[in-house]
Amino acid sequence: MLIDLKVNIYVFDITLQEIKAVLNNWVRSLELKKYENLHEKTRQLFESRGTRSEHIETEIALLENNLNNLGISLVDNYNLNPKFCCDEAELEKFLTKVFKGNKSRAHDTQCVARVYNSREGGTVSSLNNTFSVFISSNKYLAEVTTRFFKNDIEPNSIQLVVSEKWLATFLWLKHPENFKNLPFDLLLTEAYSALNTDDRFWNAFLRRLKDLKAKGEITEQDFNSVRWNSSTFSMAQKASVLDGDEIPDEDIYEIVANVKAKEHKKINATVKLQENQIETLSGSIDNINTNIKNFFKPVSHVLALIVTLAYSILWVIGTYHYGPQLFTSSISMFDSSNYKYFIYLFIIFYVNSYCRYFCV
Repeated sequence: MLIDLKVNIYVFDITLQEIKAVLNNWVRSLELKKYENLHEKTRQLFESRGTRSEHIETEIALLENNLNNLGISLVDNYNLNPKFCCDEAELEKFLTKVFKGNKSRAHDTQCVARVYNSREGGTVSSLNNTFSVFISSNKYLAEVTTRFFKNDIEPNSIQLVVSEKWLATFLWLKHPENFKNLPFDLLLTEAYSALNTDDRFWNAFLRRLKDLKAKGEITEQDFNSVRWNSSTFSMAQKASVLDGDEIPDEDIYEIVANVKAKEHKKINATVKLQENQIETLSGSIDNINTNIKNFFKPVSHVLALIVTLAYSILWVIGTYHYGPQLFTSSISMFDSSNYKYFIYLFIIFYVNSYCRYFCV
């Protein structure tokens, strides 16, 4: 949509470096298996997608190329016009004072200073004018920056830093037919944001959970199960909305119990699935055995018939040649050939009985 509106999209080199730094931190955390260094939602996303450090390294190598394919150009080594520079030191000091914490504001300061410099002191009062603006997901940064430049930029002008919500509204004004549901979507987004507090609740929850483990009120196994379960974050988030950042012990116990119950349910479902697979495999083996028996049963009958016929034919031949001698010769004339005949008949009879026993 931005490209259709002929909007040029740029990313500063310092922003690209910061993105790569975040990605490299993810790589190290995955390689060293220090998952606690990852944001919980990021860890859950990696786990659900099976993301490994090699995948992220590939994304880092292709980052600039992917940005170019999206129509985003890289601004490398931006040259400031000395005539239109702002006081970056005061701006960074102001941002650090307002936001507090140990997080550096150097990136935000440089980006805002470059956008301010690119306007060359001009005032932007219409969306139809050509202007530059810094889009940030941090709506508070837009408010704080507006306060800092209140003497330089008129209140009714388009400010240096605007939020993603401002960008969505801008697109809606330009092409309302493509954003018919924007007012409702914005209301839904605001409601979702109100229910999603910052990371303080998660850090407070982990601290309380570790304290309970140290006191022996929950086991090491329970701690690990709850800490790395994908549903724990949403449960703790819900509890923080109702009780604030300091979640009571009773709620933590309830979360532990719910996580354990879900894990047991998942294990039981897995066991049941495996039992069904074993039962299905056993049924398949029985069917194969039945098919084999059904196949070899007529074959065995044919083999038994052939052996019986062969035995009968040999019996007739043997009786024809040696039978008369058995009944007409004297004992002195009963030589070894007669014994061979009886041994021969015994072997044939044994083979015939064996085949009939195992083949029929």
